Amino acid sequence: MLHLDHLANLRQSTADAGLLKKQVFLLSRSLGLDERETRDRLERMLRRHEEEWRSFVGFLGRGSFVAQWIARGH
Repeated sequence: MLHLDHLANLRQSTADAGLLKKQVFLLSRSLGLDERETRDRLERMLRRHEEEWRSFVGFLGRGSFVAQWIARGH
């Protein structure tokens, strides 16, 4: 669960900006895409995951085990 939460926060993390840039470079080479298109696709995927994760955790409620565990993990 903490990994899914970390992934949901990755797009906005300044600490992980370098990691994302490196992954864009590596993915673009392996997929045969230019870096701009790869960055756009990765951004869309991360944004979608973030939205779905927030919705899921919200559905569980603040008193859920998952919500409490995530709160302790930050």
